[in-house]
Amino acid sequence: MELIVSTGTGPYSTFSETYDGKKVEMHLVSWTSTHQFDYFLNSAKSNEDISLFFAHDISVEKENLPVYFNYYGCGHKHNFWLDEEFDVGRPGSSCIVNWDREMGGKKKLILVDIDNSGNNEYTLETLNDVREFKFITGVDITGMGSEEVNQTLTNSLSNLSPKKQKPIVIMKVNGLIDSETERGIERREILEFGEKKLDPLFLHIEPNWQCAGPRDVNLSEPLNVEKSIREYMEQTNDKMAKDILEILPKLLGSEAT
Repeated sequence: MELIVSTGTGPYSTFSETYDGKKVEMHLVSWTSTHQFDYFLNSAKSNEDISLFFAHDISVEKENLPVYFNYYGCGHKHNFWLDEEFDVGRPGSSCIVNWDREMGGKKKLILVDIDNSGNNEYTLETLNDVREFKFITGVDITGMGSEEVNQTLTNSLSNLSPKKQKPIVIMKVNGLIDSETERGIERREILEFGEKKLDPLFLHIEPNWQCAGPRDVNLSEPLNVEKSIREYMEQTNDKMAKDILEILPKLLGSEAT
């Protein structure tokens, strides 16, 4: 059973549907002012034995909510909250806004079994029960060269073993590296490897590292142009080094050394 409805062009709407032979009345309030929300909340009338109230946000204290609604559901805020005594819940958004804060079961699906006895039964499922999240932390690339970084990130993805299909994978990478290393990080190739290995619904490498600028280059004979170019390209792991060094003698008008 699926039901997708909205309030339309206004902030409030009400309708009824029949489930298992019972009529269920639903009241919807979208984003609106606090004053207007209070008006909708207090003027809404329950005409069925089972009545539900869903709102973008519920700013009223739970003790002051009208008692004739069987359940209050609200959204807007991203973390889970449920009070079974007052029958009001917030599952948390289905998206992740802050990975550090919102992983670890802080948003759930709330399944409410409602009848007209006045006692709701609640079942909870974390988002991880529905779609597996893999949040990789502790990856520190401080002081590494680009080749080592590429291997480290590839290994981190390779070591994952998702238990469910189409996982959501986030890898947070910390550290302090130089600009040459950053330029040499093969992000596209690493992502392609992860896509092939994990077949994820979503894969993201979060670049939380800092760049300290170019690394120091030590030249043994600064006045020797050819030797200085060679040493610079070798120390910075320039990808064009092989091609440049092959034609360097011709460019400088000297023999290869």
